[in-house]
Amino acid sequence: MDQAKAGAFGDRMVETLNAGSLALMASIGHRTGLLDAMSGLAPSTSHEIANASGMNERYVREWLGAMVAGQVVEYEPGAATYTLPEEHAAFLTRDAAPDNVAAFLQYIPLLGTVEDSIIDCFKNGGGVPYSEFPRFQEVMAEDSGQTVVPALLDHILPLVPGLQDALQQGIDVLDVGCGSGRALNIMALEYPNSRFTAPAAQCPVICDAWEDPAGVPIDIFVFGGKRTTTVPLVHEAMDWEHGVFMGATASSEPTAAALDLGNVSLRFDPFAMTPFIGYHAGDYMQNWFNMGDKLGENAPRCFYVNWFRKSEDGKWLWPGFGDNSRVLKWMCDRVEGKVGARETPIGLMPVDGELSLDGLDIPAEDWEALTAVDKEGYRKTLGDMKAYLAKFGDKLPSQINAQVAKL
Repeated sequence: MDQAKAGAFGDRMVETLNAGSLALMASIGHRTGLLDAMSGLAPSTSHEIANASGMNERYVREWLGAMVAGQVVEYEPGAATYTLPEEHAAFLTRDAAPDNVAAFLQYIPLLGTVEDSIIDCFKNGGGVPYSEFPRFQEVMAEDSGQTVVPALLDHILPLVPGLQDALQQGIDVLDVGCGSGRALNIMALEYPNSRFTAPAAQCPVICDAWEDPAGVPIDIFVFGGKRTTTVPLVHEAMDWEHGVFMGATASSEPTAAALDLGNVSLRFDPFAMTPFIGYHAGDYMQNWFNMGDKLGENAPRCFYVNWFRKSEDGKWLWPGFGDNSRVLKWMCDRVEGKVGARETPIGLMPVDGELSLDGLDIPAEDWEALTAVDKEGYRKTLGDMKAYLAKFGDKLPSQINAQVAKL
């Protein structure tokens, strides 16, 4: 045996082990934001770095120890401070993209997560699909975000003769890649005449069972319309038939785009499905009632929302956007029996304090308006509703007439 050759190879394997461990530590630093936080700090203690990154100090301290051993982070024993040199930050932080090597180092631990599956393939054949990699879409999106996307318009698209001209004229483009749509969004902005689509399977938060042929349980149906007056923020149906009635009579104030409606005060849109029903809407409503008969007590709960209430001086009463999740949480809490509700003539509404407003600056009078039942406004709506429903003639389900009478 050549002892010198054996020794050199042994050293190489030890270096590989150290490099692999350092790659894992750099990936952790990237994902936790520790490397980004350190790049903007003066020499700092582990507590200061933990505070800056929002991480647990104990684990930050242990990670720093590994990064010092790997000569990535520098340590000053006298002051017990750590520094990420700017020469190192130039290859390890998000601000350094496309030179951020830390983003690519995520592939090492990602491969480790499928080691067992790969070994099974060695024994039994087959393959390891992308779906087996728990963070594949996320890592690939970040990879392409700092490599492919910046080069897309000037360097990648010109590689295909005539492609840019075709995109400019307008073509259909399907994204079958493994990112998160960043490239597609860039192209859509650059080429507005083209149409861009992507498989729903690429959505990172889509339900695992979205294509299950057996279907999935549905707990809640949410209907709604755009009303600046009258309709409260949220109310729940008394029962299934009342819920179908709410969906069947969903309405919005007409916009300038609704030129085909004539002079009407409300635009009715049953279940938000008017353009898509494909057969008589009265039969469609009846099918909803039939579904309730079949499901019985397992029928989903129905809610009606209105994000668009305004004050008398034209200001929005509800912030909308992400804060709409507060209303969705109240719905889920209702289904799970965690909160009660107060009964009103139009349905069940939140008890004060049980729909979280923490962190919102909503005056008491605005909240009162958002949760009030405007009886006079509903009387006017009822008149418009009856005129609309009369168009259905004898196709209108009797359950609808019964709900109108109750209202």
